[in-house]
Amino acid sequence: MGSGNLRAEIQRIKELDNRNRLNEEAIKQIIVVPILRALGWDTLNFDEVNPEYPMNGDRVDYALLVKGNPKVLIEVKSPKLGSIDVSEEQLLKYAFKVGSSLAVLTDGFVWKIYLPVVEESWRNRVVCTFNMTIDNLDTIVSNLKDFIERKAVIDGRAVQKARDEFEKKRKEREAKEVIPRAFLELVNSDEIISDLLQDYIKNNYSIDLDLRTISEHLRQLIREVDTIGTRIDDDEILSLHSTTSRTYKKIKAFAFKGKKYEVKTWKELLVLLSKILYNEDQAKFLALTKSIRGTKRLYFSNSEVDLRSPEKIAPRLYVETHFSAIMIENICRRMIEQFGYKKRDLVIYTD
Repeated sequence: MGSGNLRAEIQRIKELDNRNRLNEEAIKQIIVVPILRALGWDTLNFDEVNPEYPMNGDRVDYALLVKGNPKVLIEVKSPKLGSIDVSEEQLLKYAFKVGSSLAVLTDGFVWKIYLPVVEESWRNRVVCTFNMTIDNLDTIVSNLKDFIERKAVIDGRAVQKARDEFEKKRKEREAKEVIPRAFLELVNSDEIISDLLQDYIKNNYSIDLDLRTISEHLRQLIREVDTIGTRIDDDEILSLHSTTSRTYKKIKAFAFKGKKYEVKTWKELLVLLSKILYNEDQAKFLALTKSIRGTKRLYFSNSEVDLRSPEKIAPRLYVETHFSAIMIENICRRMIEQFGYKKRDLVIYTD
């Protein structure tokens, strides 16, 4: 049968109005068997679709066979039982023992596809989950054809798709575990990064957080990953970003108040703009040196020994230049803002 029949079956299932009365046997006959038939399986051929497949004194609801080998095991549960997850461990143990490439757990509406043979927790062996009621028709068709269609199972595309999805999800889990931990280490070990983060939060969110508070928040994220092992919401993860994303771009020049200046480095931008503003209004510039500073370190000082990489901008006045491109642009824009200029008055040219 073609995808047209599959779409029709899925639409029929979506429109079922008596689903709350369906027991396990009804789910098999009204939902699972028609879906398998639409995916190309001969449900009347015992050597292809084997119901009540024997497993060491127990049985699995269906085994999809290829040349006598169980390639896919399917366990069906009644939606009246609530979550189907309680049955996943038993199903995956069976699948692992017989060398089944894929396993499917469903109550007819929620479908979970597993890769049984990988060494992971039962939960992490899920490669695809979809819901006949909630998900759109195209998504459901694609998932069923990718993992359970007879042709895809026979030629190996189904298990390869499962392996690809497993690897993708594994990398996502690792990233969510590693990124908060690595970021915490960076914040606590690199003064420039900690200052940049604190200043960014203060300037963009008007919240003055100390390093201890930031570190504790990151530790909490790490504990959630370690103890729960579930997804952390993206908006909970602190991130550094720039609206212009200039971190890896080479600067060529900048224009201030319509006049263009050639520079070769971001350091030159900071030094030259500081000199321009100082010469324009010394008193105003000296005032901004008191307000534009990091939580722990000075950005301007009368003594070069206070700075890591000082550059002289006026008699007995130095600017720190050991910053990233993003930090330098941030400082420059804060300086012109305190002088009463608009953002558009400073234009930066990069490659």
